[in-house]
Amino acid sequence: MKELRIGDLLLQQEFITEYQLKVALGEQKKTKRTLGAQLVAMEYITRDECLMVVADQLGMDYILLDSVDVPSPIYEKLKFQVCDQYQVMPVFEKDGVLYVAMAHPQNVEHLDAISFSVSAQVIGLVSDT
Repeated sequence: MKELRIGDLLLQQEFITEYQLKVALGEQKKTKRTLGAQLVAMEYITRDECLMVVADQLGMDYILLDSVDVPSPIYEKLKFQVCDQYQVMPVFEKDGVLYVAMAHPQNVEHLDAISFSVSAQVIGLVSDT
């Protein structure tokens, strides 16, 4: 099965029109931005909409940090240095698994290092941390 590109997903989910995609692709050639960044810069979509579609494309969950109230015990799971180094934020824990918001949740090395620091399984969530 062919993986859908982000432009196709945005069209499919009706975030953008064919015309907007065509214009953004033309501008992208000049700016060298990713298509998502270009669409956000042109204000065709919001950053959150872009991240939701990226999460969908990756088959991962997206979390909007503004809508989450993280309890103190969860914050205490990770040291500040770890959060800062890997640009992550612990969000919740379920069945012994720590879920963290991160900009690059497919970075296995970062997930492994975080997992080692908390001695637990860690799952990354797409976010704009």
